[in-house]
Amino acid sequence: MPFIYDFENIEWPEDRGDDYWPEPAPEEYQYLKPEEFGGAASPVRFEVPQQLLSISIDQRPAAPKRGLFSRFFRAIVGTTKAGRTMISISDAMSSVSGRSARQQERQKNLFFVVIPAIRRIGGLEVTCAYDGGNDEGFAWFHSLRTADSVLDKAQLASRLAASGLVPVLREAKLLYESSGNARTDVQHIEEVLESLAEEWGSLLLGSGFGAGPYQMYGSFIADLGACTITDDPQATPVAGGNIRFPAHSEDDSREQN
Repeated sequence: MPFIYDFENIEWPEDRGDDYWPEPAPEEYQYLKPEEFGGAASPVRFEVPQQLLSISIDQRPAAPKRGLFSRFFRAIVGTTKAGRTMISISDAMSSVSGRSARQQERQKNLFFVVIPAIRRIGGLEVTCAYDGGNDEGFAWFHSLRTADSVLDKAQLASRLAASGLVPVLREAKLLYESSGNARTDVQHIEEVLESLAEEWGSLLLGSGFGAGPYQMYGSFIADLGACTITDDPQATPVAGGNIRFPAHSEDDSREQN
């Protein structure tokens, strides 16, 4: 888990104004392991069938009466001689305790579609940052490491859009679309990558992470081959987050990113 600054044990100035809020420097935060924070012991596993991590989107069999997502999944799990799918989508992913069926279905589709797509373009590890406290926690996609480069969110989204991922995301009901808020393919994928970071954050830190009388920040690494999420005990604040640090700390953060 995070580096955490607990508000319960500090002395608040008696003459503080209504808009006063402490801005502790990063060195004033204390690191806690995820399990000490109420999350799971790191590393945490997430489920993606191994067949899925190597299949090409072009390998899905042609079947005009089936959509892209249905054909994609059918190609992943295989079929019996009678033509029936060997395993169903619901059997392939274990249930997530305490979450609604719709949330479980979305997480499953997110992992089954997006993670293999990232692997197919050479993705190895994703670094995500998180912060929050008081009312809410936030996690966001920071970068992808491949064998020979590091891609930021915009670069990865552009690569995935070019691979033809958006129609698959649409059929899997992973896009938020409305007539009054049109998005490009790249913007759609950027939103999906943020959703992926949030799901990983919840698995590692617990549902509703970041709600309590404290501020916290941190980062984790998702290994796309091993399907594990590992907290980073050496994390530094990432520029553009939701927590304010003293000015000199913000300058240090920008230099590190």
